[in-house]
Amino acid sequence: KNRDWSKYFFEQGVGNTDKSVAGTLWAAYNGVTEFVDHKVTKQDRDKRLNTIWFGDGYQIKARAYNVALDRMVNWKN
Repeated sequence: KNRDWSKYFFEQGVGNTDKSVAGTLWAAYNGVTEFVDHKVTKQDRDKRLNTIWFGDGYQIKARAYNVALDRMVNWKN
């Protein structure tokens, strides 16, 4: 189910349908952040913010960022 939502946010997330963004590494990272911040976290406002900034949400987004950065550094034309 999470993979379906991840695919949705990669393809249809805010800003990801723009021609210059669609299908890019940025769209993938942006989709992860939107998924984590707006779909996964279903808590009251304070707990949600804590999760997003410091907890599991932060860990997921940090990992996605590091994967994206690694892809950029090791980009092969």
